[in-house]
Order: sequence, then C-alpha cells, then structure tokens
Amino acid sequence: YGSTTTCPNLNSFLVAREEQLGFMCQAAKAELQESCCFEKCDICANGNLYWDNPVEFNGVTFACGELTWIVTGNMYEGGSDECNHIQTTYYDKCCSGPSPDIPNAANKCEICPAGKDWYAPVVYGGKPMTCLELDSVLLRNGVFGDSAECDQATQEYASTCCYTPPMKPCNLCHFGQKSYSVAERTVLYNGAESDCYGIHNHLSTRVEAEQDVCIVAQNELFDDCCYDKCNLCQNYQLNSEAVVMTNGGQQMGCSEIENNFIGLNQITQGSEQCSILQQQHFNDCCYDVPCDLCEKDETSYELLVQSPVIYQGRNRTCGEVAVLARDVMSQSDVCKTTKHDVFGSCCYKQCDLCGDPGWAIDWNRKLTYDNLASTCLDVFMNLRSERIQDGDDKCRSIQYTVSHECCYKLPTNQCFMCQASDGTFLNTNWNVEVSYQDKRMTCGDVNAILSSEEVDGELCLAARDSFWNECCTPQEGGKINLPILPSGVSDNNDGSSKWSDYGDMGFGNFIKRNGASSHTLCVSAALTLIGMATGLMI
Repeated sequence: YGSTTTCPNLNSFLVAREEQLGFMCQAAKAELQESCCFEKCDICANGNLYWDNPVEFNGVTFACGELTWIVTGNMYEGGSDECNHIQTTYYDKCCSGPSPDIPNAANKCEICPAGKDWYAPVVYGGKPMTCLELDSVLLRNGVFGDSAECDQATQEYASTCCYTPPMKPCNLCHFGQKSYSVAERTVLYNGAESDCYGIHNHLSTRVEAEQDVCIVAQNELFDDCCYDKCNLCQNYQLNSEAVVMTNGGQQMGCSEIENNFIGLNQITQGSEQCSILQQQHFNDCCYDVPCDLCEKDETSYELLVQSPVIYQGRNRTCGEVAVLARDVMSQSDVCKTTKHDVFGSCCYKQCDLCGDPGWAIDWNRKLTYDNLASTCLDVFMNLRSERIQDGDDKCRSIQYTVSHECCYKLPTNQCFMCQASDGTFLNTNWNVEVSYQDKRMTCGDVNAILSSEEVDGELCLAARDSFWNECCTPQEGGKINLPILPSGVSDNNDGSSKWSDYGDMGFGNFIKRNGASSHTLCVSAALTLIGMATGLMI
C-alpha cells in the first residue's frame, strides 16, 4: 500500500486484531517474517542457563541472566561471529552448572526478581558483605525460595540489592540523533576513577534516558568516553557474509573487521587507519541498494502517493517519482538530487496517536470521537487516511484528546497466556471460545487483552489459571522439551496435571529461568506493506 510502519507496531496490530490461523496473520508472516524476524543468539545453545552465575562483561560483573538481556538488546543473531564469540566465552560459566559461589541456583532464595546489584554493600548477621556474598551465605544456611527466612531477607535487602531495568536505557554515548562508540579509557566520575565501559554499562542497566543522572553523565563524559568509530562502508551496506584477505595474510570476514577489529583498535572515522581500511576492502565488503525516496537519516517516512510535484520538467505524482527513483542506487547523485528536490513535498512523518515509543495503542478500546461511537483503531485509520503529520496542530489536538483512552504503557515482560512457568511457550488454541470478563470470546481475544499486562501481574496469572487447559496445547514434535504447566495449575481433582505422563522427562530443568523456547525476535525495522490484503489498512 506504499505506507510504512515498524515491525513491533505491525506485530501489536496483528496480535490485537487477527487470529493466529487467520488469513491476515498468515499473509503477514509469509511476506514479512524474513524482514522482521531473526534467530536470537542463545548463550547456552538450547541448554540450561544458570541465571545467577556471575560473569565479567566489559570489565563489569553481571549475572548470566543479565548478560542475556545485553545480548538480546544488541540483536546478535544466532550463528553470527558475535554470537559465536559470546557462546565460546561464556558457555562454561553460564551453562555447565551452578557457580561454586551460588550452588543449587535453581532453588535459591531470589531476593531480586529482575536486576541485581552484585556488589552493593549490606550487613547480614552482623557481618558486612556484598549482595553476591549474601546469596552464597543464604544458600549455605539453607535459606531457599518460598521460606519465611527468604521472605524476611527479601524485605530487608531488596531495596539495597535490587533494581528495575530501565524501559529506555541511558546511553552514555548518545548525542543528538546519533549513538557513538565507547572508548576504553579511565576517567574521573563522581569523585572516583572509573573506566568508561563500566560507567556505560551501569547507566544502561539501571538509569532511564530521561533522568538527570544520565544527562549529566553524558554532558560531563562524552568527550572523554565516546568516539565516532570508523565505518567501513559509510553510507553503503555491509556484506556480512563476505571474507577478505588482510595485509597480514589472514582471512577475515567483513563483519569481523567492522564489529571487532575496528572496535578493539578504537579506529576513528576520518583517521588514516580508517581511510586505509575503507580503500582496501570497500569493493569486497560494501554494496548499494535501490533509492528509497522517503528514507532519510536511516528513518523511513510516509509517502504522499497522489501529491503532485514537478520532476524533470514534467508534472508527476510522488508515487510515480518514488517508482522512478528505485531505478537508481541510493548513493548515486541522481538519488540524492531527487530527494533534495521533492522530499519535502512527497514525504512526511505520520502523526503518532500515542506520541511515545514506550506506549502502544489499545486498538479495540471503544470511545466517542467526533461525536461518533468509535474505536482507537478508527481514530488511527482516520489519522492515516487524512495524512495528518506529526507535530501539526491537529495531531497534537487528537493526541491530547484521546491518548489517555487509547494508549497504554508497554509492559516490561508482556503477558502471554500460554507461557509456562519456566518461560517456555505452548501453542494457543486461538479460535476456542471461553467466557472472560462476563463475555464470550476466543482465546486469541483473551490473549490480545492480556498483552498490555505484565507476565507476573494479577490478571495474567488469573487468566492462566482459568484457561490453561482450554486455550493451551503442547508444541508439536513429541514429548521432548515439553514445557511444564504454570505452578499450581491442574485440571484433575487429585491435583495431577493433564499432561502428567511427561512428568519424568526432566523438562522442569529445561531452562532455569527466563528461557523462552521461541528463538525469533522481531526487530525495529521499517518495512513497506504491499499486497497483503485489502482489509489490512496500515
């Protein structure tokens, strides 16, 4: 349809509006899965992750579970050089068994449900220690989960040892619209010597981007801690599969040069070293793509398809110009000149109903808009059909009027009704009808309603208890790696599980914590929706 959206927005739309087996959902998967989804890097390669084992990453100690957040946040793809390096470095420490410092980690007393500050100082039994040492002491003293002693320890030490990972992490080296690389350097910060990587990691795991402490750190440390890393291909695309021969006679992948060699040597853009690398490897490592009329600074804008413009001395529509532009390459003079001439007339940023990337639209929410009974989807489609642009008066007026009804803050850990207690997923019986909130609806509808809830929230847990047996079935492929039921769920009077014959298969230890069996992630790529179905107007 010539319009664009992000993969997460499309996913939210489909979850709220479409059934898993419906035509629209299947068409979107067939057409866009390759653009939106990738196989995430699994540190343990489908083995057991020992969440609390401590490891050192960029000079800072993290739990292995926290390291998985970093790997996921960096969008390392399974099988990539970066993923292979992570697996080689951390497999033994994270996947081969509990750390000697925290044995029996799967049954330990969990003071912190999310982030843990390992080296925060506390006093336990009259002795000063770190939160990491406290973990070990509790285990040695026989304090395990669900005990009164664990509850008491949580009340006393959670405020010191625990933190909530930020929704929008602070990036020390973000300035303006661009993120820069972190330098390996020691600086003075808060009256003490610290290395830039340590400060960067602390801010990114604990501090929101809008907080004063983030802004102050960026202003004070940017010049010392951040640099503009050499970009092998600059405005061109990197061929990550290509392999070249270096001056030393070694074979090296183009992605390895870009992601590892340049970073480890802190080669800056514009330096002599950078220019030499670009000259040597540009032809083998870099390629161009067709001109996208409404792409600017790595952001895709909406195309005003029918708007008239004068192009090459003729009256044309913007849609016609966009088609002609794709006949040339993105870095050609023709593409750059065309964009310079018509971008302002042909391209615009769509009005965002919620105005904040951390919020999502409750598509089915009913409201009164322009004195008519409507839904938030109707308002969204009205914004699109009228080509209302971000920042203009009408956009701001609509945001002010309906955002409090249509928008909700995205949960940190989204509820999925058929996600088991160990993090793995069952298939959802999307079309099965159940009674929820005094209404008859499908399991798919219930799942869509719950998508705005936290995974450990009251509504999510209650829905799992009520509909697990009706809405959820095991994945195909036999009994291997079947997930367990949520804690305490049963469909028999004797308390046994519907799938009790799988109880001796060992899947209770399939993944220790936070280990979903789904290995695909949808990335924030912008994509063009073409030819899916006339009913999907995005």
